[in-house]
Amino acid sequence: MIDFTKLFFIYGLGVSGKSVVKFLRNYNCSFSAIDDNKLKNKFLLKNEYCQINNLTKILNKSSYIVVSPSIDIDVHPVLSKFKDKVITDIDILGSLIPDKVKVIAITGTEGKSSVCNYLNEVLNKKFKSILLGNIGRTILHKKNIKNIILNYDYMIFELSSYQLDKIKYLKINIGCITNLYPDHLIYHKTYRNYIKSKLSISNLLKKKGIIFINKNTSNEILNNKLSLNNNFKIYKTKKFINDNDSFFINENVSSLYSITSYLKFSFKILNYLDLLFLSINVCGLKDMIPSALIKLPNNNAAKPPIDPPIVIILE
Repeated sequence: MIDFTKLFFIYGLGVSGKSVVKFLRNYNCSFSAIDDNKLKNKFLLKNEYCQINNLTKILNKSSYIVVSPSIDIDVHPVLSKFKDKVITDIDILGSLIPDKVKVIAITGTEGKSSVCNYLNEVLNKKFKSILLGNIGRTILHKKNIKNIILNYDYMIFELSSYQLDKIKYLKINIGCITNLYPDHLIYHKTYRNYIKSKLSISNLLKKKGIIFINKNTSNEILNNKLSLNNNFKIYKTKKFINDNDSFFINENVSSLYSITSYLKFSFKILNYLDLLFLSINVCGLKDMIPSALIKLPNNNAAKPPIDPPIVIILE
């Protein structure tokens, strides 16, 4: 776990960097910070700002270096020497999460945002859940953050390959890789390296944790001469919608189904015509459905609209 009595350094003052600064201020932790954009450094107090000529000296003294996930540490002219110290804002948040709060992490090339949103909606029907991570939302800046975390039953993290390259202290109960396709190759250099970064989600598992992947993802991993350990569970992509253009929706809902089944949830898939028929013809259902349904949005705005639109109804 992170030792908050040690010295921290924050490199970059974007949304996540500022949230870390506010957290460290709130808990009277020792830190300094800098951003390459001089205007952003105005956010810092005088005693928090690191002069550029002192940067290497301060980095040597610091126990933790918090960076933006998109920074490529391996090629950075300064940070590359301190890779073992590098963490993210998610590491800090992860260190605050008690065992009673279950943690789910979703990664993949396509569909991770959709699956995260579906899952968050489903869990919030019976429990209290929050979605964090790559979606750009953070709660670290809140003054009563430790008490806020205790209010949740589940915390869901959407994780990018950039984040997985750096995260060390987040521990998860359940993980899922939605799918794998070549992506971010400028950063990762090769498709195999990209897959390895996604597979590193297994390093975050708690004891008896599990990671769900579909058969296509398993094939991509094995075809690139990488192996799977016993923590990975392969599930079949179900055909929830009989439409050849709805592959990603079926893939995303299958990811959701594998996780919710493991958590002992169940649901049905209906299109809007079915829903309208049920609302009109079944006594009392009209009042029940609105609080229990989840609209599935288009997985990617660049793709043609999904037809027909569908909903999830919890059973």
